[in-house]
Amino acid sequence: MFNLILKDIFLLKKTILASAAYIVFFLFVFRQSGITVFPAVMVAISYMLILSGCAYENKNNSDLMLNSLPIPRSRIVAAKYLSIFVFLGWGMIIYLIVVKLFSMIKLPIEISPLSLEDLIGAIFAVSFLNSIYLPIFFKFGYIKSRIINVFIFLLIFFGFSNGVKFFIDNQNNLSLFSNQATNFQLALGIIIAALVFFLISYFISLKFYKNREF
Repeated sequence: MFNLILKDIFLLKKTILASAAYIVFFLFVFRQSGITVFPAVMVAISYMLILSGCAYENKNNSDLMLNSLPIPRSRIVAAKYLSIFVFLGWGMIIYLIVVKLFSMIKLPIEISPLSLEDLIGAIFAVSFLNSIYLPIFFKFGYIKSRIINVFIFLLIFFGFSNGVKFFIDNQNNLSLFSNQATNFQLALGIIIAALVFFLISYFISLKFYKNREF
C-alpha cells in the first residue's frame, strides 16, 4: 500500500513541487472571487494532482503492469484514495508556509489564517469531489473519464466553496445548529458524513475495477 502511494508521489514529483507555485497563484485568484480561499485552493490542488496521477498512469500503461503483479486490486484502489489525503496534507503545509511568508514580508495582501471551518470545509469538499471522480475513473479509465471531470469539478468546486462561505458568513445566525450541537459536534458530523461517502465511493470503485479487463 505504502509503496503504491510512493509510486504516485514519484510519478508526480515535478508536479507536486510545481504545485507550490500554483498555490500562490490560486491565492491571488480566489481571494478576489468572493469564495472561501483555503477550501478552494485545497480542492484545486488535490484534484489537479489526482488527475495528473491518473494521466501519468494512462500514459505509462501502469494498470497493465500493476495487474501483472501479485497485488490485490483492493490495494491499488485504496492507494489512490489515500493519496488524496497525502496531497491535501501537502497543500495545507504549503498554504501555511505561504501565508506565514506573506505576513513576515508584510505584503499588502489580506489572506485569512486557517480556521476550523476552513479545514473541515476543505476535507469535506476534497473528499466529496474525488469520491465522485474516482469511481468514474476506475470504471471507464482516464481517457473517457476526463470528458466529464471538468463539469464535475466546476459544479462541486463552486458549489462547496460558496457553501463554506455561506456557513462561515452566517454561522452566528444559524441558531438551530448552535442550540442543538456544539461546534465540535457539528464538525464531527461533517467529517463522519465525508468519511461515509468516501468509503461508499471506495467500494464502488473497487467493484468497477475488479470487473475491468486489462
